[in-house]
Amino acid sequence: MFKNCKIILVRPQFAGNIGSIARVMKNMGFSQLVLVSPKANHLDDEAKKFSCQGEEILHNSTQVDLIEQALVDCTYVAATSSQTKGLARASIIKPIRIAAKVLSKEINRSQVALVFGPESSGLTTEEISLCNLLIGIPTSDDYPALNLAMSVAITLHEINMVMEEKDEETTKPIELASWKMQQQAFDALKSSLEEIHFLFGPKADALFNGIKTMIARSKPTTQEMKWLIGLNRQLTWYKAKIRDQN
Repeated sequence: MFKNCKIILVRPQFAGNIGSIARVMKNMGFSQLVLVSPKANHLDDEAKKFSCQGEEILHNSTQVDLIEQALVDCTYVAATSSQTKGLARASIIKPIRIAAKVLSKEINRSQVALVFGPESSGLTTEEISLCNLLIGIPTSDDYPALNLAMSVAITLHEINMVMEEKDEETTKPIELASWKMQQQAFDALKSSLEEIHFLFGPKADALFNGIKTMIARSKPTTQEMKWLIGLNRQLTWYKAKIRDQN
């Protein structure tokens, strides 16, 4: 049902959780499971026991060492996290139903990734910075921590609910920039901004993460990313020209 959406688990620690997530994915119509540097064996007896009818998803899952490898073919990346430090806070959407509406539109037209961090620590700030959207799941202040499998279940359920509620829409196909292309453009932009001393000092990374969030939130097209790459190239050329004249 959701062929354009992959579920990415980053450093999952418990086989039971991986198995439970495979079961939830089967329940909700998702089939692509990617494990990034897992700490538990996704094919051991515990994982299989908890997966029930979702064992096929475990066997068909992909395993990679780095999150970047899992995202290379994606155009839109979302993650759940309680991490709200710095400018990352601006990209958090609550309630989750609103985020699900955004994701349902992206799933209809491009390859989407849903990223979930390890049970004990969650995603790092660097990993969060790779995402277009950060989802916050509302919980009680008395005990806000959710089990990993619960987080996945809630997120996938909300996407399912939105897909069932929405009327059939005809969306004009738009060639969104791939995640890989976005990262190339961001790397070039960061280098250019450092060269002209717009980015400097201890707050440079936080500032640039805010700029990335602003650009990524607009869901840039391939052509728009080409413009950004061209702009960076021109900035670099002009900086070198001024330096040579001096």
